[in-house]
This record gives sequence, structure tokens and C-alpha cells, in this order.
Amino acid sequence: MLAEAPRLLIAGHLHLDGVLRGLPGVGDPHHELLRDAPLTAFERLIETALEQNVDALLLAGSLFDHLPSIRTAALFRDGIEALQEEGIVTVYAGPNPDQIRQLSKLNCCPQEMILLAPGHRTEITVASLQLALFDEQHRNSLTKSKIDIGITWDTFGHISDDHRLFHGNRISAPLILSVAHESSVTQQVQNSIVHAPGSVQAISGSIPGVRTVTLCQLDTNGEVDLQSIPLSAVVYKELECLLNEKESLDDVELRLAEIIEQQVEKTLPANVNLCHLNWSIKGSSKAVAKWSSQTLLELLDLNYSEMNSSTELINQVQLIPQLSGSPHRHEEAFDEEWIEEELLRYLSEECQSNAECRFDGIEQIDKKHSELNLLPFQELKQELETKTLCHRAAELGLQALRDQQKAG
Repeated sequence: MLAEAPRLLIAGHLHLDGVLRGLPGVGDPHHELLRDAPLTAFERLIETALEQNVDALLLAGSLFDHLPSIRTAALFRDGIEALQEEGIVTVYAGPNPDQIRQLSKLNCCPQEMILLAPGHRTEITVASLQLALFDEQHRNSLTKSKIDIGITWDTFGHISDDHRLFHGNRISAPLILSVAHESSVTQQVQNSIVHAPGSVQAISGSIPGVRTVTLCQLDTNGEVDLQSIPLSAVVYKELECLLNEKESLDDVELRLAEIIEQQVEKTLPANVNLCHLNWSIKGSSKAVAKWSSQTLLELLDLNYSEMNSSTELINQVQLIPQLSGSPHRHEEAFDEEWIEEELLRYLSEECQSNAECRFDGIEQIDKKHSELNLLPFQELKQELETKTLCHRAAELGLQALRDQQKAG
């Protein structure tokens, strides 16, 4: 890559004014951090653009989730104008050009920011690079046959050679950007790199992982170099642990520590202030019955509430029984333990297919065992008949197993 190749910093969705979701148990100590996480990521974006001495900042995503507040709009304006004072061009090519008009109504729109959108410009030259909207309706109107960076509002998914971005397209581009993704995606298709920068700060754990911006260099030969730079203040991560019924508390604690070391400490960027760990702790019904979500959560919070002096950890635990095998049909198999395990097996299957859990086999079991008078079983049956959430029903089933173990 030539040293003089233009340098662009590409950012996806900013989610300014976004509210972070899915963080149970977060108290007052984290309130300001969570409230300001998208703004913190934006401030880091401006600092990174200055530190990396880029030629331009390309905003390829939504700026806001809602109508911007004066505070947020002013912060955005001040950040972009700070770049302009240093000669860094800012281009907005996101999917919501109306957001620029919203900024104008608040007198917070940076005057020299370039808008790349239908009804405005659809192709521009920035730092000797040709940028253009690359959707099908815009390609036919392009005046230049050579485009360096094409921008589409389409999602990528899995792109093949016959995708509409390439099939029958007389114009090619070394780099094609999508503004439609929350997480970063990069693929090589034909002679083009297709890339989505994702969001700068995640606001939900539904798509976990570290969010980044992209430092891009593109030389005159069409060679593209992309470098990811993490900026998020808050990160969501999904972790999984399998329980063994013979394990002691010390054994479980050791394995949790190993998971945190391998999947958190070694992968989490140093500038993350808060990491939300969503634990799925799985095992057989007997293994899971030894523990409760609260016990494991207390263990994690006691030992792993922070990773270092600058990164705090928030743990959330979901205890998941894993049951397999077909139901026993032999009359000798119809005992209380089998019924409880069958309940949990059905629950596990139904939870995967439908959030409103139904247990169609319960009437057959109850008919053959009408004499059964185990309170947790009856309460579980009632919960299922009223279609209460599966988590509550599963907890009752687990309690039945614990009661039986204590009695035995």
C-alpha cells in the first residue's frame, strides 16, 4: 500500500441518543456510562480521525435513533466542525438524509458537511477518490465509468457473483460499502471487496460482539486495505458453560474463570469501560438441578465484577436444562422422576419453537398418573395451561427435582 494513498475513516450507525437495552441489574453507578455510551463512542470517533490523520470521515449509517436532543445535536456539530478545522472532510451517506434536516432545524448542522443522497449528490470526489451511490437506480445515472467506493443501502447477507450489485453491472468498484448492517461484514466478490462497517456502539445484546470503525486506504491500483478500530464504551458478549453433575463448586468456578480468560480477557479491547456477559449455563437435568441461577450469579459477581481497573463486568445467568432421548413407554418407567424429566424435555423443545410454551403431552401423562400429587408438578401444569412464560415453568420443574433429591 502506497504511503500517499488516501486515508478514510468509515463509521456505520452512530445511535446517538440511543438507549442501551438488555442490561438487568445495572444500578446507579453505571447510569451515566450507559446513558452516554453512544456519545462516548462518537467522541472517540472524532479523536481517532484526528490521531490517524485521515483525509475524510465517511458516515455510512444512521446518526440518531430518535429525534435528536439539543445536547446530542450540538455534540455532533462540534465534533464534525473540529475535524473541518483540521482539513478533514466529512461525508454523510447514510440511509436517513432527513436527519440532516433535523439538525438544520436545531441550527446544529455542520455547514461544510457533504450529503451523498438521492435528491442531492449521488457521486462526489473526496481526496482524489470517486464515491458514488451504488444502488441499481443510481448506477445508471453515474457520469464516471470508474468508481473507487460504491455505497449501497442493501444488506449483504451472502453475496455471490450473480448478486444484483454485480450481475450485468457495467461499472465496478474496488470497495463497496453497505450502510444496512449492525455488525461488521467483509467479503471478497469478483474484483471487489464488499464491506459493512456496522455500528460504532451496540445498543442491544441481540447482536453481541465488539463494534468498530474502519480505517481504509485505497491506492491508484485499486488495492484496498481495511483496518478495524474498536471504539465502543460498552460491549455485549455471549458466553456458554456446560455443567457436569459430578462437579463441585470449586470445579465450576475454575471453568468459569477459564472461559472469562479465553473469551473475555484475551479478546476485549482495552478501551471498553463496561462488558455485559450473558451466560448460558447448560447441563443435564440432574447437573442443572444442583444449582440455581442466583447461586451462579453470586459466584460470578463475587469473583468477576471487573476485568481490570478500567473495565467492569456485568453478569447475567440463564440456567438451561438439556434433555435428549425419546420418552419411555414401559409402565415401569412411569415414576415421578421420569415425569419431571419429561416435563423439562418438552419445555426445552417447546422453548425453541415457540415463546408461548404449550405442553401437549401433559394430559396424557396426567391421565395415566392421576394419583400423582406432587405440588411443584401440579403448579407447573397450571403455569403451562395458562401459557405463562417458559422460564417460570422451567424453574418450577427444577425445584421439583431439587425437592426430590433432598427427600431421597
